[in-house]
Amino acid sequence: MERDAPVHLFVYGTLRRGFRNHAAYAADALEAEDAEIEGELYALPGWPALVLGGGAAARGELLRFPDLAAKLAVLDSLEGVGGPPWPEGVGFLRAAATARRLRDSRRVPTWVYVHPAAGREALLRSGAVRVASGDWATHVRAGAGGRIE
Repeated sequence: MERDAPVHLFVYGTLRRGFRNHAAYAADALEAEDAEIEGELYALPGWPALVLGGGAAARGELLRFPDLAAKLAVLDSLEGVGGPPWPEGVGFLRAAATARRLRDSRRVPTWVYVHPAAGREALLRSGAVRVASGDWATHVRAGAGGRIE
């Protein structure tokens, strides 16, 4: 990896502990810490989408893996990076960003998967719902959609 490349991955949806993709794709994380990132979170049928910026905060987890490059190759495929859009017309992009670790407010460079939609309006037109709390786990546990393992 490049010298200044992020060594963490920020996850906010199905890769978080307790959700359907965690066991298969993220259980080997060496660390998992609560964090937030600047962005707006939207709920699609079964998973969330993040749009960076906008002044809001999205909650999730910072994960650190033993071999981040290998993990990202697997997750890029899962998230549809670099390939044709999924049948639903969605594939995510991986972006470098900065998250804030909640336990000490430290800013941490991280990778994050973001929605490629051309703006928030496009997401809303597609039927997505803005997650006002910024926390998809809370949104799902309140019965608003998604699947917990």
